[in-house]
Amino acid sequence: WLPQVKVLKLVATKEEREDILANHLKPGKFELCLASYEGINKCKTQLKKFNWKYIIIDEAHKIKNEESVLSKVKI
Repeated sequence: WLPQVKVLKLVATKEEREDILANHLKPGKFELCLASYEGINKCKTQLKKFNWKYIIIDEAHKIKNEESVLSKVKI
């Protein structure tokens, strides 16, 4: 897909996700973070710490509602 890009896969079990957040979600360790809508919701506190250039949400229909949790998060 993009072999030259360092990808951080945030789609994981709870235990794997805890390891990823503690050891891999750090500046310079990745260029692209792959996550589901649910993963973004679960990790929004940690993800807010980064200055993102782009956020692409495959399940954008879930944020059409301006009152949804993710719609209100300032990432």
